[in-house]
Amino acid sequence: MINAREISFNLCAFASSVPTEASQTRASNIIKLFLITHFAPMDDLPPPVILEILRRLEDSADVARCRVVSKNFNALADELRYINLTCTASWYHRSRSALTRAETMPFKTVFKNLVGNSRALESVSVGVADRLGGLAFMYDAEDYCYDLYLTDLRFVKEWLPLVCEELKELKVNDFWFQARWRKTEFLGQHLQKLEVKNAWLSVTGLNPMPMLTSLTLEFVRLDDEDLKVALNGPNSLTIFAPELLKLDLYCIRPSTLVIETPLLSDFYLSLEKADLFKVKEFLHLKTLRLESANLCSLIRSFPCGLSINRLTVDSVKCFGPVDMKLLSLEALFDIFPNMSSLTLRSGAWSETETCFLSRSVQSEVVMKGLKEICAQLVIHDVNVTLSFIFRILDVCSNLLDVAFLIHQEVDPEVARKLISCCSNNCPKILRRLDDSAELARCRLVSKTFNALSHEVRSINLVCTMQRYLKSRSPLEIPRPQSFKALFTNLARNCHVVESISIGVDKLLCELSFEQERYSNNDLHLTDEGFVNQWLPKVKYAWLTVETLNPMPSLTTLTLEYVTLDDENLSMINLCFPCLQVLNFIGVGPLKEPKIHLLRLQTCRWTVSNAANSLTISSPNLVKLELKCVNPRSVVLETPLLSDFCLSIQKANELGVKELVRLKNLSLESANLCSLIDSFPHGPAIKTLKLDSFKCAGSVDKTILSLEVLFHVFPNLSYLRLQGGAWREAETHFLVNGFQRHIQMEGLKEITAQLVIQDVDLTLLFISSVLDKCTNLSAIGLLLHLDVEHNVARNLISGCTALRPSVRWKWGMWKEGTSDTWVSGFL
Repeated sequence: MINAREISFNLCAFASSVPTEASQTRASNIIKLFLITHFAPMDDLPPPVILEILRRLEDSADVARCRVVSKNFNALADELRYINLTCTASWYHRSRSALTRAETMPFKTVFKNLVGNSRALESVSVGVADRLGGLAFMYDAEDYCYDLYLTDLRFVKEWLPLVCEELKELKVNDFWFQARWRKTEFLGQHLQKLEVKNAWLSVTGLNPMPMLTSLTLEFVRLDDEDLKVALNGPNSLTIFAPELLKLDLYCIRPSTLVIETPLLSDFYLSLEKADLFKVKEFLHLKTLRLESANLCSLIRSFPCGLSINRLTVDSVKCFGPVDMKLLSLEALFDIFPNMSSLTLRSGAWSETETCFLSRSVQSEVVMKGLKEICAQLVIHDVNVTLSFIFRILDVCSNLLDVAFLIHQEVDPEVARKLISCCSNNCPKILRRLDDSAELARCRLVSKTFNALSHEVRSINLVCTMQRYLKSRSPLEIPRPQSFKALFTNLARNCHVVESISIGVDKLLCELSFEQERYSNNDLHLTDEGFVNQWLPKVKYAWLTVETLNPMPSLTTLTLEYVTLDDENLSMINLCFPCLQVLNFIGVGPLKEPKIHLLRLQTCRWTVSNAANSLTISSPNLVKLELKCVNPRSVVLETPLLSDFCLSIQKANELGVKELVRLKNLSLESANLCSLIDSFPHGPAIKTLKLDSFKCAGSVDKTILSLEVLFHVFPNLSYLRLQGGAWREAETHFLVNGFQRHIQMEGLKEITAQLVIQDVDLTLLFISSVLDKCTNLSAIGLLLHLDVEHNVARNLISGCTALRPSVRWKWGMWKEGTSDTWVSGFL
């Protein structure tokens, strides 16, 4: 028996073992849900919960320890489909120490026991810790040991036949000190992914593996001399792969290098020298990285440079003699004329700068397409380096981004001089400033910054709470420059402005200032005298459309909490005919608004006041999110609509024409059943989300029935019931039961926020739903955070026993917060 303290300790230890990418909030929610056992014995945990805990243990050594904790843990551990076992340094030293050797179970024995007890293994990872490979052994005893020789053929034959039918993935990291003198015949037949490290493999008798899609060999001695790479300098290298997209190739001096990869798009090549370099049809190559001791020769022999967009080059030193030529910028720009990004590593920079000093730039090469340069500078003479940089800037007239990396050992004065001179010729630095207030400060720091700031093409200015309080404080002397004046100066001094964003801090919008109503207008940013029609997005304003000019190029418009003098939206339709994305949040007052935009594709409309009627006529609208109160009628003329989210208290008349392409529907209403009854074209819906909410006034409503739901939407594949909809559906079932013999054979998955009044009645309702939906494969249930522990525990154990073939998923919910899933489908 395990007491409450032990349960809490074990679950906390489990939370600490969650991978780093999993959030701590998620881990704490897992603990909270699993503690619904109310400090019961560990064996009382539901089997799916135990299995989920075991699946989250990455190290199989931890799984082996869990077997000792509980009988259920011991039994369910056999259901795991993976083994991940590593011989750590402490395990190794215990096995070698005379004091602990007798009580330390051999590593191979532990592994074979795990494999023997597993029922359907799909993935096996076994190996020694990487740090063991770096140990210095002062004796030769390891040459005669077999306990960590993991590719030993006799050892492999003891366990691999037991799992070879189901096994899809195998990783082996052998102990090199035992494997280096022993050759093995080791590979499986049905694998899809194979990874072997630190071994000596023979290919004699190797059987074909047609299902293998991923192969990794690292530091492997391979008896296949026609496939040699990298370290031992083969005579020739040939790669024939018609569908290869990415290739990283490291080699020394092959006499011939042949690459037949017509679809290759990303290529990294590192070699000293290749006498013959053959490449066929590199038409799709976009990213190229070259590293060589004879870089110029390699670049000149490289074919098909026209397609390269991103180029990285470096020159490396080699031990033997190399007849090399210095790399020049002319050669680089001539062979790769269309690149937009160039990175010069230190070796390549040194070569190009030296070549520039010896003969300058001979030809008039212009690289108009080059937008970005990154270079690791090698500075011997700062004036020479600056001359080279300025020449690059002259040749590359359209550069936008320049990044120079200066070596840490460079004298600070030299670096300061380089940075100062470069900043005088690179106005792009100012374009990296997100806040235009920082741009204004930069003008006071330097004359150069002040002059070049006029080239910036974007303004982003926000009136912060601190600026507002300073502008209102009588103690602030001198008075700070007004926000409008600052913005006006920035806008007036910029030669070409392509983007403007101006506003006030959200904290100011939440405060109430009675004295601001009439006395000041310095933050009235939509004042007609301050701004003309250039804002693509407006918040918290009162707009008039009397003098609104058409804007045919505008494709996106967002108005949030705006008072608009266009009660029927006629001027909006007239002046913005090419809108594709429209967001109306709290725009009013509206009487009978009609959106008539032929090119509109996405619309989000939250109506704050009770409009008489709502009409949307947009033949190309695909996605619509509509939230309103109680309009007399809602008319939709949107034949291409496929995703529709509607939140409405009540609609007396719902007019919808030809929603034959509608697949995803979300409905939220105070009278959900009435809304569903009046909804047309239900057979096309595949995904449905429902919720019912309470309203202030009295509503004559009918409680939602699942029978009505299944009748109107017979072809659903996914159904989600929020808390209100679930409460109504369960109440209707408890009062009336299921009257019709309707079967939902197409429904595959249900997600629901449960409202539990009586756990037995809820289980009865769930059981009846399972009977109606015969092909259900997955159910996700969210338990309310306020539910009692014993109630939740009984529900979980009862649900999992209803239909074993269904995969269950558990989580928690609460009003006003996001749902939290604490387990995957079990």
